[in-house]
Parts: sequence; C-alpha cells; structure tokens
Amino acid sequence: DPLCEATPLPPESALPGWREAASGYYKVMETVGNALLRSVARGLGLTETIFDKDFEGGISTLRLIRYPLRDPNSGFDLSSPDFSVLHKGEVRTIIGREHADSGFVTLLAQDGVEGLQARNLAG
Repeated sequence: DPLCEATPLPPESALPGWREAASGYYKVMETVGNALLRSVARGLGLTETIFDKDFEGGISTLRLIRYPLRDPNSGFDLSSPDFSVLHKGEVRTIIGREHADSGFVTLLAQDGVEGLQARNLAG
C-alpha cells in the first residue's frame, strides 16, 4: 500500500529500552487526546463519549522533531551544523520547515529548549 510506510525505529541494540519507552509515550498521548475529545464534547453540552466512535482505530502519529531556534527575519543557513547530520557519508538537512499540522489536535511536548515557533492568523 503506497499510503502506508514502515515506522523507522532504531535497532534495540542501539538504544536499549527506547522502543518500549516510545511506545509507552505514544499510548499515553493517545489517552490524553481521548481525554481532550471528551472534554470538548462536555464543553459543547454533548455526551462525553459522542466522538469516541469517530476516532476509534484512528491514525495517531508520533513524530520526534527538533526545531532549532532561528530568527525569522534573518533566514537561516542550511549549512550550519544545527540543521544537518552526516548519514552514510551524505550530509542531510534536518529541519522542520514551516507547515500546518492536520488532524483534530496536535499535542506538543516542550522541554524548555527553545525553537518551535507558532503563528496565529495575523502571522
């Protein structure tokens, strides 16, 4: 199926316990998302489980993205080590370009490291 792709995971030997930790985090975030759905339903005066069937078996996505801090007025230098890694002898750019998330809700885990920038409708 061209619309499905394998989940890129490091080998267990490279990061022992990482897969289990990431899987646990994913499950907790799905629980948080479901709690938000129920809260929205209650806020609208609806039965809190009204959205459950619409999101059951859905396609939640967990992405681990690093957003390096940058000045929006100065542009950025993609040759900077902050924006690239060496992979199998090839320099690859690793930056989350400007984009809009799709779906019902996006949960962002902030860890005190600056970088992610958001815009409102006014820019």
